[in-house]
Amino acid sequence: MFSSRPSTILVIAILLATTLFRCSQNTIASTGGTDYPNTKTVEGIVTNSSGEPIAGAAIHLVYNSAWVAKTLQNQAVVIDSAKSDSNGNFFFKCPSETSWNIQIDSKTEGLLTRNCDHMIDSLKDTVYSFSCKPYASVSGAIQCDSGSPQQLLLSGSLYHVPVSEGNYFSSKTIAEGNYSVFTDANVNGNARTTFTSSMSLQAGSTLTNNSLSTSGNQIHIDDFSVGLMQTDLGRLIGGSNWYTVNDNNDGGYSSITMNVINGAGSFSGASLCVTSVLGADFIWNAYTIAGFTLGKNTRSNSIDLSKLSSLSFMAKGQGKTEVRFYSRLLDSISGTSDNQFSYIMSIPPTWSKTNIFTDSLLVPAPASKNGIPWTRAAKSIYSIAFIAKPPENNLGDTVVLWLDNVALEGMDLYDVVQ
Repeated sequence: MFSSRPSTILVIAILLATTLFRCSQNTIASTGGTDYPNTKTVEGIVTNSSGEPIAGAAIHLVYNSAWVAKTLQNQAVVIDSAKSDSNGNFFFKCPSETSWNIQIDSKTEGLLTRNCDHMIDSLKDTVYSFSCKPYASVSGAIQCDSGSPQQLLLSGSLYHVPVSEGNYFSSKTIAEGNYSVFTDANVNGNARTTFTSSMSLQAGSTLTNNSLSTSGNQIHIDDFSVGLMQTDLGRLIGGSNWYTVNDNNDGGYSSITMNVINGAGSFSGASLCVTSVLGADFIWNAYTIAGFTLGKNTRSNSIDLSKLSSLSFMAKGQGKTEVRFYSRLLDSISGTSDNQFSYIMSIPPTWSKTNIFTDSLLVPAPASKNGIPWTRAAKSIYSIAFIAKPPENNLGDTVVLWLDNVALEGMDLYDVVQ
């Protein structure tokens, strides 16, 4: 029997948030300023893409890791603000224990630098040079399953993109970067914030005809717009990385590749393609696994999915896959990660919307024997995986699984963000 516990393998490294800036350091004579307790001194100069200082640029320190929670709670996401002087210089202090980004905006260029708290050294008299780049433009339409969308919110920033009549949105002044996209919708007179998708913008680029959809009863996991490794959800709450594993460590010969493809064969923009070849000469059970971890850097490193109605995604390919929900509770009872709630799925040959409903999951023996319902096991889900193996497939088979727009139905971010 093979062991399919993702925690026993080397999970794919976390995708580093793209800072997309040039930061040079010029040591200067001490100004005599002293940091107050628990603060960091931020002193810098703002230049444009030609290297010339920008006067009157707006500089904002924006919450980073706390941005989502503060947005959902309708709290301010700005820690402090300043403007550059006639020589492009600026100065302020911020709490050293807080995770923050720097957003800089001028008339024609801007910059969003993430995780600045890890890069600013308050013990040195250093001026940090921030070089702005031409703005990106974005436009498109968004559809909500309930209520009317009011604006798009771009994670870790102050960028708000208004939504006009007909649900169209447009902005020509967004700094280069990778963003998680949120929607503020008016639902029966109340504002409801939902996680919609991800968006990758390059300096000076124009992204048009961008079609978005959102639901107030859904948690977006990934649409692969920002690439592979950490999921879109993971960039918001921590953890949640894509990984692969095969039977090679057990003496098998199966292989698996996982790539993000933007072009021929993809659904809309970028999509994930997983190709598995089950080793024909393996005397034991051949298998490959592709999945993503769940968790938000908590002690249990898992998420409560007891409200989940279904896992939804777009899919196509060939062969069959077992969709498996790994529960820490069931691991502790059976002593192995093999016995989990799961569903055997025939992969559709063309792009199709797929829902794996929780009330259709196969009940594993430990859960049946101990009277554990899905809703109890679901309180500690740490991974969801797609497994190619016999007897659903034959030894030597090639199993192909394309995925896009992966989401958790029946829940929203308020269920997982503290």
